[in-house]
This record gives sequence, C-alpha cells and structure tokens, in this order.
Amino acid sequence: MFISTDLIVNGGFENTTDKAWVLSGASQIKYEGDAQNHYCEVAPTASIMQSVVLKADTFYRVQLDCCGKASGTLSLITYDLYPVTLGEWKINGAKNAEWHTENFSFTTPATGGNVRLHIQVAWNADNAPVDVDNVKLLETDFEYHAPQWVDLVDQVDGTEIFEFQSRANVNTQHYKLYRDGELIQDYAVVNPDAIYDTEKMGINSVFTLCAVDDKTGKSYVVYEGTEKDLYASGVIEVDDI
Repeated sequence: MFISTDLIVNGGFENTTDKAWVLSGASQIKYEGDAQNHYCEVAPTASIMQSVVLKADTFYRVQLDCCGKASGTLSLITYDLYPVTLGEWKINGAKNAEWHTENFSFTTPATGGNVRLHIQVAWNADNAPVDVDNVKLLETDFEYHAPQWVDLVDQVDGTEIFEFQSRANVNTQHYKLYRDGELIQDYAVVNPDAIYDTEKMGINSVFTLCAVDDKTGKSYVVYEGTEKDLYASGVIEVDDI
C-alpha cells in the first residue's frame, strides 16, 4: 500500500494552455465528445516530454492511459552530461484501440536530480499515433503493509487476546490497536514476520489495527472488524493491496 505524490503537472491534459508539457512534431492535444475529456495524440516520429525532479533511493510508479493502432516508448532519462536511462518501457504494445491503463515502476539510484519523462512514437507503416491520458509519476512518500493475518484467541480464564502476524517488509512502520476508538496497544517496534498479541481482556467491540508511519506518525487502517467477525472466521488472512 502506497502513499504517493504525483509529480506530473497537467497529466490529464485538461489545461490546454499549460506549458509543462513540451510537444514535438505533429503531437497535439485533442478532446472527446463535448470537450469533456482532453488527451494527447502522440504522432509517429514525434514525442511529448515533461521535466521533473526525483529523489535518490526512492521507489516510483509510472501510470498512464493509452490506446491506438501503434505502440510507443515511455522513458525517464537524466539531464546529466552523460544521460542515464532510469527506465524505458513499451506502451500500448498490444496496439489496443480501446483506452486502458498501464503501470511501470523503478527505483532511483543513490543520486537524484532532474530527469525528463519522454513519450515517443516511432514511424510505422500505418502512420498511426498513440493517444495518452492521465499520465502520473508517483513518488512514494510511505509504503505500509497490512498484517498477514489477524485472530481472536480464547484464554483459559475466559478472556481473549487479539493476535496478528506482521509481514517481512515493515521496516518503516509500527502498529497501533484500537477498541471502539480507544487505543489499547501501541506496538512501538515491529519486527518482520513476527507474531504479536494484546494483554488479556474481556471484549465485545470493534477492533481497528493501524499501520503508523515511523517518520510522520500518520496512521492508516489496515484491518477493522468486530468480535463476531473474528470468532466467525477464525484466522482471517488480510490482503496487502
């Protein structure tokens, strides 16, 4: 699960006077219907480009919608004296005439800096363009993870404990457990792939488990369920979306 910042300006091409994009050749901004949606038609032998600043050692995701009877290339290239290609991917490789979303990802090296996001279409016998829209370059602010599973375990004295198992990649987060909105347990340090539980308690409540960003202290709900949910299902496996 990612908390991200989109670095692309006017990725939906709705602002037709914005100068963030540099269009070359016959590439142009077009619209569908009654100008309800603008997009960019990247012409063969032409391209579009936008400059962004990336951080070092950071995970990024690139997302765009595209369609057309041709394929194109999306790349991210530094502005160094000796340019470095951080990522290069074929877009609309299946030459899909229907709008669809494609996703790519990369991690920057030990140095960040200015790069250009570049989309181009090569010459093709059909003289066909590739249409692109909703271009995003998502910089990861925080990556958090749900537990592998949660459970409510009976104790011999009639009380119960809430139990869960962390995942392997929890090095920037910890967990807090709430019952009916009240904090009942702060797992200040969470080790990878470890099992945690609460103190014994008698309960009849809604449980909310939150992942907490170690850096900012912001919380994100990763599981919420009632005592009835937990008893009815036994061990509940939690999706890590």
